[in-house]
Amino acid sequence: GVEKEIVVRLAGVRLAEPWSVEIKKIMDVVLGEGREGQVELWIKSVGCEEDVQLVEIKDQDNNDIATLLSDIKVLEKTDDMTEVENRTEPNNNVAVSLPDEVFAPLVKQQDPLMVEDVEKGLVMDGTLVRLRDIGDTSQVGLVRCMEEKERTWLEEVMELSDNRTSILSPQVGQLVAFVLQTRAGTRVARAEVIKLNDDNQKAQCQCLDYHDRRWESYETLFQPPPACLSIPPLCTKVVLYSVPVIPRKEAKVMLEQVDQASLSQPLTLRVMEVGLAGQVVELLDAEGISINELLAKVLVVAEDKIPLTTPSIPVTPDISFSPVQPPNYSMVTSYVPLPLNTCLPAIILHVESPTQLFVCHAAHWEDLNRFQAHLQSVAANMDQGTTVQPVVGQLVMIRSEQDNLWYRGTVIKLHKSKAKIYCPDYGFVEKIPVSSILPLGDSDVRRAYWASHCTLVDWGEGMQEATMIEVERVKQMLPVTKQVELQVMEVDGVKFIIDIKGIARFERQ
Repeated sequence: GVEKEIVVRLAGVRLAEPWSVEIKKIMDVVLGEGREGQVELWIKSVGCEEDVQLVEIKDQDNNDIATLLSDIKVLEKTDDMTEVENRTEPNNNVAVSLPDEVFAPLVKQQDPLMVEDVEKGLVMDGTLVRLRDIGDTSQVGLVRCMEEKERTWLEEVMELSDNRTSILSPQVGQLVAFVLQTRAGTRVARAEVIKLNDDNQKAQCQCLDYHDRRWESYETLFQPPPACLSIPPLCTKVVLYSVPVIPRKEAKVMLEQVDQASLSQPLTLRVMEVGLAGQVVELLDAEGISINELLAKVLVVAEDKIPLTTPSIPVTPDISFSPVQPPNYSMVTSYVPLPLNTCLPAIILHVESPTQLFVCHAAHWEDLNRFQAHLQSVAANMDQGTTVQPVVGQLVMIRSEQDNLWYRGTVIKLHKSKAKIYCPDYGFVEKIPVSSILPLGDSDVRRAYWASHCTLVDWGEGMQEATMIEVERVKQMLPVTKQVELQVMEVDGVKFIIDIKGIARFERQ
């Protein structure tokens, strides 16, 4: 890139004596001239006076240049920092009398730093770590070592970031910095830009040294100091041996079933191999139990997702009713409607998380109850011995093992003697015995789906993912059959972005 020289001056100090050749010689020594060329100096902007930036400068040994020059009586400190920073009239101190060639080369506009240039680090076999999160898929784990020797050094380096100049045109893969609130207090964090939303002027960033993944406004992003490139990420990406590959969004929902205490405990990392994708590892708890195996049991293959479309259903001799094409899951007209931009009462049917909840318009609640009563009657009057050989995508009638009641259900996966079912009228997923499946009549197959898939607006696109605490709080506040007041803000495909009265992630002004 093209380098641009910028005139700066040290903030909070002034010349103790008029500028002279002797003082220049001393400055050359302090700034590194004569020591095999000028050394690298780290600059932090702290103010501005007309076209001159006011800065703090430190050398590679973290020595403050202003303090060094003050100690040897070349400069003297001033007590009126605020007045100096806000002054608009030119003065006759360092900024005017100091030749440009002394300070001008110190600050240069740099090309964007890229994550691919950050030094790669390896976690040693047998290291104690914590599994903090997963990456873009369930097979990628983010681990932090229990002992982080470089954490203090990294934080000191990141404090040298110039947060006064925003990165207004970030790019995917760029290394950026922003202010992050952690348990230890406010920190300057470095992160990788993984997604951009130019319409909202926001970037999705994955922290390199913390497990946080969040959306940040462009104006909050700034360039980290180049020195941080030499420090490997402290929250390391590893490949989890034998764990299936499930997209992050689906995997996060599935992992809610896992006891979080077992995932947050100290784990021993065992390196299985090192490949092109990085270290392939197994994580073991204090008793030697494999966390990888625990994850693998919970994470089913990607085809277990709720279907977006319903495939054609072949006729089989075991079906006693003629199979017909059920309503298409990918069309909003297949669902009992929720009007847009209207406040309305609704009944909570099922809640998995703030982004995965299902409701029914209160005006149709009695209709749903009557339809459910109808299904119980159909099942009770059906000839004993009636069976169905289910196929994936088929809409059938199933008896839930949770309450022993009959529901409509779409087959989303078949096992040896069981089927995984999605209930489109309530939103839950359940694995049931094949013997608990009955065929549906044509009119019941054609009925619209009662459960509308919703996402709370405070957790919508561009917002940080829900924490476990937030998930539990929303579940407690929205029990099944509770009536709420909601407003549909927008419709994204067949998902409704809603605002529920009394449910907010942030304090509303």
